[in-house]
Amino acid sequence: MKDHDDITTTLERLSSTFTTRDVMVNEAQLVWAYSLDQARQLLLEYPAYDVIPIKQNDEFRSYLLRSSGLPFPIQVEQLISDSTPILELPGLFLTMDFYFVLSGKRIAGYIHFSDLNSQLVKIPYFVLLEAVESRIVAKIDRLITEFDLEIVLPERANYLKKKVKNLTAEHADQGYVNFMSFTEMVKVARHYNVLNLEEKDLKWVTDIRNRVDHADHPLIQTKRDAIGLFLNSENLVHLDKNQ
Repeated sequence: MKDHDDITTTLERLSSTFTTRDVMVNEAQLVWAYSLDQARQLLLEYPAYDVIPIKQNDEFRSYLLRSSGLPFPIQVEQLISDSTPILELPGLFLTMDFYFVLSGKRIAGYIHFSDLNSQLVKIPYFVLLEAVESRIVAKIDRLITEFDLEIVLPERANYLKKKVKNLTAEHADQGYVNFMSFTEMVKVARHYNVLNLEEKDLKWVTDIRNRVDHADHPLIQTKRDAIGLFLNSENLVHLDKNQ
C-alpha cells in the first residue's frame, strides 16, 4: 500500500507531467487585437469573452477587460510559466481569474479558471485521489470492526458484513473496504481519527471525487469551485493529524 511518501512522489511526478501548456489557450487559438478599437469590436463579436489581448510590435502588451471597458497593461503578477503544474492552477486562481502564459520570455497563451474544465485536468486529480484512497485503505483496513460499522455506516453495515462473510466462506480474503465507496472510506477514516479532514470539508472532497470520476460532470462550475478544488487538494495530501 502507498504511504505518505508515495503520495509526495506521485505529486512530483504529476507536477512534471501535466502542465499549463497542456490546457492553456495558445496564441494560435487566441482572439486578439492590434488596437483598442479592434479589441472593443471583438468584445461585441464574442459576448462570452471577458478579455481581449492587444498586441504591440507583435507582442502582447495589454488587454481590454469587458467589465471595465478599459485597456490595462499586462503586469508581471498576471504572468505564469507554461510549465506551471496543473495541480497548482486552482491555488493561483484564488487571486486572479485569468493569467497570460509565458513560454520562455514570450507570452504564448492565456488561461482562465474555466479552463480547469478541460478533461485533461481531471487526469492528475484522478491519480492523486487514487493515491489518497490507497493511503486511506492502508490506514483503516485492519482497524474496522463490526461494532464500528454499525456506528459509522448504520445503513450499510449489514450489507458489508454479509459480503465479507460470504467471501470468507469461499476462502476469498477481502476486507470491508473492498465494498466501500470513497465517501464511506473517508467517514471510517475520520471515525478512527486518521484523516485530516473536517466534517465541513467532507462534502467538498467527495464531490470532487465524483466530478473527477464521471466524464460528464464538469470539474468546476464557478470560481468558488476552483477555490474549493485547491483547498481540498491540500487537505487530501496531508492525511495524518500529527505529521
